[in-house]
Amino acid sequence: MARRGSAFVCVALAVISVPIACPRGALGQDYVIPRVARPITLDGHVREEVWLDLEPLPVTMFEPEFEGPIARTSTIRLAHDGEYLYAAGVFEDDAAPTANSLIRDYYAEDDLFNLVVDSFDDDESAFYFLVTPAGTRVDGAISDDAEGPNWQHEEFDNVWDAAATRTPEGWSAEMRIPLSSLRFRTDGGVARMGLIAGRLIVRLRERHTFPSIRPGPSIAQFKPSLAATVVLEGVETQRPLELRPYALGGWSAVSRSVPIETGGSYELGGDAKVAIGPRMTLDLTANTDFAQTEADAIQLNLDRFSLFLPEKRQFFLERAGIFAFGYGDENQLFYSRRVGLSATGMPERIYGGARATGRIGRGDLGALSLQVDREERGSANLTAVRYRRPFLHGASYIGGIATGVLEPQANAFAGGLDTQIDVSGSHVANAALALSRDTAGAVAMHLRVAAERRNRAGWSYRLAASQTDAAYQPPLGFILRGGVQQLDAALFRGSFGRLGRVQESLFIGRTHVVRRRVDDALESASVSLGWNGRRRGGGTALFDAIVRHEDVRDDFVLGDGVLVPEGDYRFVEFVASVGLPDGWPRRAYIDVSGGQYFDGRRLTVTVRPVWNLSRYVELGADLEMNRIDFPDRDQSFEADLVRLRFRAAASTRLSAYGLIQYDGVSGQVASNVRLRIHLAEGRDAYFVWNEAHGLPVQATTTADDFNRRNLVFKYTHAVRW
Repeated sequence: MARRGSAFVCVALAVISVPIACPRGALGQDYVIPRVARPITLDGHVREEVWLDLEPLPVTMFEPEFEGPIARTSTIRLAHDGEYLYAAGVFEDDAAPTANSLIRDYYAEDDLFNLVVDSFDDDESAFYFLVTPAGTRVDGAISDDAEGPNWQHEEFDNVWDAAATRTPEGWSAEMRIPLSSLRFRTDGGVARMGLIAGRLIVRLRERHTFPSIRPGPSIAQFKPSLAATVVLEGVETQRPLELRPYALGGWSAVSRSVPIETGGSYELGGDAKVAIGPRMTLDLTANTDFAQTEADAIQLNLDRFSLFLPEKRQFFLERAGIFAFGYGDENQLFYSRRVGLSATGMPERIYGGARATGRIGRGDLGALSLQVDREERGSANLTAVRYRRPFLHGASYIGGIATGVLEPQANAFAGGLDTQIDVSGSHVANAALALSRDTAGAVAMHLRVAAERRNRAGWSYRLAASQTDAAYQPPLGFILRGGVQQLDAALFRGSFGRLGRVQESLFIGRTHVVRRRVDDALESASVSLGWNGRRRGGGTALFDAIVRHEDVRDDFVLGDGVLVPEGDYRFVEFVASVGLPDGWPRRAYIDVSGGQYFDGRRLTVTVRPVWNLSRYVELGADLEMNRIDFPDRDQSFEADLVRLRFRAAASTRLSAYGLIQYDGVSGQVASNVRLRIHLAEGRDAYFVWNEAHGLPVQATTTADDFNRRNLVFKYTHAVRW
C-alpha cells in the first residue's frame, strides 16, 4: 500500500529533520476502529452507552493556530458493526452554531462535521461526507489528492445517512455509511483505509482534525495522502449489486420568429453498479439521462481561446481522477464532456455502455465505452482506457492511456504514457508524452514535463514546460493552444497562523511564456506579482499586477462589430478581490480588474452577493460588468452577465434550486429550475423546468429570435442487493 511503501523514506527523512508532510499511516500510527455489537440509533443524540464506552479520537487544531489550545471541545468517535461505518461528534460552543441551509448537497458556509474516507488506500482518491447542525448532508468525491483545479466532484452522490441536533452546550451529529458503498479490500477479515475526521466553526474559521495535519499543502484538510490509516477488523469484502432505473416524461416547445414546434416525450432507462472485484466497480448504463444535472453557468469569453467547463454529470465523476493524464491544466487528453455533449454543449443521446474503475493488484484501472448518437455523423463508439501503477514510494506512478472515437466513416485515436516521481513527499516531478491520430491518419505529439513543491508553507515553486504540435487533437480531449511551446514558472512564499489578524498570507510571482512553433514568434507572455490572504476569523483579499504581451495573428471579434485587430500588444492590468467572512447570513465577494486591454482599456467589476434569509431560503447573484474602450479607433464594447440564484428547502428532503442567466453579448436569457423530492436513500423525484430566449441585443443584430422551453419529470429508484 502507498502508506506502508513510503514508511522507510518518511521515517528516514523525519529523523534528519527534512520538513515534509508524511502520511501518519507511514509512521506506524494506525487506528483500529472498534467493532460494536449493540445497535446504534441514528438520531443525532450522542448519548447511548455504545458511544460513551468508546475512546474519542485525539483531535488537534488545524487552524487558526496549528496544534494550538482548543477552547471549544470537539469529541469525535468512530465505530463499525461489519455493515456500516459510524461516526459521532459532540461539539461544544459558546454561541449558536451556524446553520444557513437545509438544502441537500449544498454547502452554505455552515459549521460542519466531516469525514474523508480513502477506502482504496491509494493516497489519491476519496469520498467526503459533511453534516451541518441543521442535519443537512453534503457529499462528493476527491481525486488527484486534492490537487489542481478539478479535484472536487460535488455532483457525485453516495448512499449514506446522518442526523444532527442542537444541544445546550452546542450541537451533536451522527453519520451512518454503508461499508458496501466504500469499495475496499480485506485481508483475512481486516480492511485498511485512509481517514480524516474534522470539525469547522465557520464564524471563527477554526478547524479541528484527526489526524494532526499541518497547514501548508493546498486543501490539506481534505488530502487523502495526509489521512490516518484506520483498520476495520472482522469485515468482509462486499460485492453489492445496485440497480437504479428511471422513468422520465416531458413536454417541450421551440419557436423561431413565428413557427412553433411542440411535443411530449417519455423515456425509460437506468444505471447499474456491479462490484466485479474487491476494489473494482462496473457501472452499466442504458438510455443514459442527465436531466437533473445542474445547468452550466454562462461564461463571457473576452479572449481568443476556448473556455473550459467542469464536468457535473454523476456517471463520470466516481474516481474521475483515474482518467487524469499528465496534470496539464490547459491540455487534457481525456475530457469527459466530449462524451454525450456536442461542441456547443447540447446533449447527445447516449444509447448505453459501461464504465469500470478501481484497482487491479497495485494498479489503478479506468475504462469507459459508450455508444452515442452524433446526429449528422450517425452512431459513434467513444472509448477510453487508463492504467497507472505505483512504484518507488509515495505518489510515484507510471501509467498509460488510450482513447478513440469510432464512427461509420472515420476513426480517430489518441494515447500516451506518463509518470510521476514523488521526490520527498512535497517535491513532485511528472512527465507526459501523448500522440493523436486524426481521421486522415495524421499523427501529432504533445510533450510536457513539470516539477513542483506541493506545500505553500515557506518557499514553494512550480515549473512546467510543454510542446504541442499544431495538428495535435485528441478526439476526446481538450486543447487550448496547438502548435506552441510553453513555459510556466511560479514562486510562492506562504505563512499560516500566528500572524496576528492575518491567518494566511501568500505572495506569488508568476511568468507564462508561449512561443509559436511555425514562425518562432512570441505569441503570449505575462509576468505577475500578487498577494492573497485570509483574515483570522474569516474574510479574504487578493491583489495582483500583471504585465502582458500578446501577438495576435488574426482579428478576433468581441461582439457587435467590435474586434481586436491583428498586431503586437503590450499592456498592464490590475486585479483586486475582497470577500466578506464565511458564515455571515449576508456575505459578498467583489472582484475588480482593470487597466490596459490590447490597444484599449478595460474595466471589469464582478459582485457575488449571497443572502440567507433563513435556513429555508437563500438568494444569490453573480453580476459581471465589462466596459472596454478603444479610443484610437473610436470603438467601445459592453459585456454584462447576470446570474440570479435561489435555493429553498422545506426540509432536508424537499428542496428547490433556480438559476436565471442573462448574457448581454448574445442577448440570451436562460433559466433552470429544479425541484427535488428525496423520498428515501436511492429514491428521488425531480421536476426540471428549462427555458431559453434569444433576444436581439440591438436593432442591427442579425441573430434569430428563438424561444425554447421544456418541462421534465424524472423518478429514480435504487434497488440494492
